[in-house]
This record gives sequence, C-alpha cells and structure tokens, in this order.
Amino acid sequence: MDLKHIDVSAEVKAAEDGAGIIDGYGSTFGGKPDAYGDIIVEGAFSDTLKNGGAQGLGVALLWQHSTNMPAGVWTELVENKKGLKVRGQLALSTSTGNDAYEFTKMGAVRGLSIGFSIVEQEDDDKRGVRYIKKADLWEISLVTFPANNRATITNVKSLVEEAKDKRQLEEALVKFGLSNNAAKYICGLVDPGRFPKDAQEDSGIKEILENLRDTRQKMNDMISDKEETNV
Repeated sequence: MDLKHIDVSAEVKAAEDGAGIIDGYGSTFGGKPDAYGDIIVEGAFSDTLKNGGAQGLGVALLWQHSTNMPAGVWTELVENKKGLKVRGQLALSTSTGNDAYEFTKMGAVRGLSIGFSIVEQEDDDKRGVRYIKKADLWEISLVTFPANNRATITNVKSLVEEAKDKRQLEEALVKFGLSNNAAKYICGLVDPGRFPKDAQEDSGIKEILENLRDTRQKMNDMISDKEETNV
C-alpha cells in the first residue's frame, strides 16, 4: 500500500455540547498545491465513500496517524463543492479520545489529515503539480502540525527558547499559532516556582522542544522523500 497524506489546517472544531462531536473538512478541493505539489480534484472520494473506504474496511478516525491510537469513529463523510465534510464521535471514555476532544476544543489541535492511496492521477509536469482524481480513503486523523504548511515549525524552536518567563512563553506559543487557552494550558504545566532564567533548562519546555524537533524531522523526511520521487 502506497499511503499518502494530505493535511487541512484550521478545518476542525469541537461541538459545544460536550458530547465529543467534532466537525470539519478532511480535505478541500482545488486551490493551491500542497507541500508535495498535490491538488485534490472534486469528486475524488465519491467511489471510496460508496465502497466504505479502502477495501470496504471503513475510514478510521485516528490520532496523529497512529494506527494503534483510534480516537473514535466517523459518523458522517460527505463530499460537497468545498471538499470532504466530516463529522466524528470521539470515544470520551478512552484516554486517546478524551485527550483528542479536549485539545481540539481548546484549539491546540486544529487540523485534519487524510491517509489514502491514489487510484487515478493526472500530472502537470510543467507546473510540477499532480492532480489526484480518484483516491481510496484509509483514515482521517486529527493532527497538530499540518504538513502542507512547510514553514509552520521553522521559527518555533527560537520562539520558545527565547522565552525567559511564563508570560513570554505564552506569547511565543500564541505567536506560533496556538489559541490563548491552549498556550495557557501548556504554560500551566510548568511549575511557576522553578521556571529558570534559561528556558531551555526547564524539563517541561525541553519536552515541548523535543516534540517539535521530532515533528519537524518527520515532516522534512516526508518532503525529502517526495522531492526525490519527483527527480
């Protein structure tokens, strides 16, 4: 299985009823190419939705593309003019589902990413664009960092490392793109009595930085693989 991913930024939200319902778009049609030079064509998912996903196994609702971390089920998958509209029910009685709902509700997680295999494509070699006309859906994940925003992580490391206190760290996280509530939550994980002058020495901040470095490396590896394939 040649699994591809396309991410959508700021396209998921949690319903306010507290029942673990999330709504969003797993993919949008047309527009500019993503980081890998791909554009999804309207109607690309019509066949796979009729067939119940790839191999008829259904479309999984995952957390960060981890197949061992299902977060709930997709209760509605519909194509419209904009893209693939989805509604999901998170499993709030599980740690993964509950965490996914809380992070989505507070704005710490704002993106969706589809995992699919290409059935039909059309290449525009002059523009370096691949039009995906038919795709077979395997999963749709809640993700923290959309891969189609290649510059998203570029300045995060310096922003956080330059923070000398919790106020500056919170401002840096908001500048990075987190909501105010999400930034306050992350800062709240740091013991106010031990926030050091050098932010890099704090274990809580070091953990955040390590996660960001890991994510950036994974994104860079995926982009490199794509670029090598296109050579």
